[in-house]
Amino acid sequence: MKWSGFKIFFLALFCFAALGLSANGNSFFGLDSCKFCKKTINAVQIPIWKSKIHFTPVFAWNNSDKTQLGIAFYSKPKLKNVDFVFVPMFALGSKNLTGLANFSYTFPLRKIKSFEFGFKSRRFSYLVFPEDLAYNKVEPFFEIELNKAKKEKLQKHQQTMGFRSSLIFLEYLSKGRQTQFYYVNELNYKYDFKQEKNNIWFQFTAKQSTSFASVSGEINLGINFPTRRKNAFRIRAFAGGFLFSNFNGDAPIAKFLLSGSTNTFLPQYQKDFQFDQFYFDRNAQDPFFSRQVAILDGGFRSITSAGNSNKYLFALNLSSDIPIPIPIEPWANFALIDEGTKPGFAAEFGASIVLFDRFIQFHFPFVTTNNIKNNQSVLGITNFGQRISFSMDLMKIIKK
Repeated sequence: MKWSGFKIFFLALFCFAALGLSANGNSFFGLDSCKFCKKTINAVQIPIWKSKIHFTPVFAWNNSDKTQLGIAFYSKPKLKNVDFVFVPMFALGSKNLTGLANFSYTFPLRKIKSFEFGFKSRRFSYLVFPEDLAYNKVEPFFEIELNKAKKEKLQKHQQTMGFRSSLIFLEYLSKGRQTQFYYVNELNYKYDFKQEKNNIWFQFTAKQSTSFASVSGEINLGINFPTRRKNAFRIRAFAGGFLFSNFNGDAPIAKFLLSGSTNTFLPQYQKDFQFDQFYFDRNAQDPFFSRQVAILDGGFRSITSAGNSNKYLFALNLSSDIPIPIPIEPWANFALIDEGTKPGFAAEFGASIVLFDRFIQFHFPFVTTNNIKNNQSVLGITNFGQRISFSMDLMKIIKK
């Protein structure tokens, strides 16, 4: 497969178009010094009511829905304590109504800093053959940010606790078109020291559904270099285990993922079972866009399904900026994985090209362990060019 000029141009165009969805009206891709970028972003934001509510024409694309045209309505800045974005779209390929709608309300309380509640929802196609199938997700949530500590040294620290319930309505084919419903409850606690240098943060997550329950935790440390640029050496450790996992065919199999690569076409084998990520080609039908990976759980960049487990996963991720002005980040990832009858070891070494404040990254895994290579051979990945992957943090758009 060749990285054709058209597809590289498409990614560049998508990144530029995505700027229009910034509800804050400022560049959050590290382009704050680009006056042209700021003017372009503000030019496509059209006020509706007292400069508090805006709308922007938008387009989106995935390999199932193809081109999607719509309008984004959003608050700018927050309308009192309300924050929302509503993006209805029409997909020219699937002929479906697609899009997303997020709403939240935040208010301060005496004993805690703030309490935010609301919902997030989205609808997109996830499969196009033998016919178009869509997923619908509605996710009520709340998040509590605790008051700042009385001690001056601890006042910058941030503690948040949150809960969300992912309600998934997944279309599938079985004697005609059917809709499968399942839920995933998630409780999360995060502590961030918020230090300008050598920052550290950690979080714990518990998930529960009818067929599984799991717990996981991760810790992240950034060790800054003594340079003017904000370069750092980053260390991340992840550990997760399932309390029980009983797949009965009525929901996708929940697993920890060594690599957040795309899925197979079977509904019950959706790796991203909470539909949190935005994939251009969620079920790996296109040889180019199927190379997208999401950096989560094990944090590996390779395109592989090796190491995915409904038992346990332990991972260590090391990466570093280069203290010179070039967007290259070397990395090394290690993991203890479940290989059925016994634990196994997986590792990869490589480098990434990092662009737009980590919004888009191209990953080059130079060396991997044999279990990853063997799994890639099964997937039809046989040469180095096919092992190159990319990731896009599209959640930055939604969060802004």
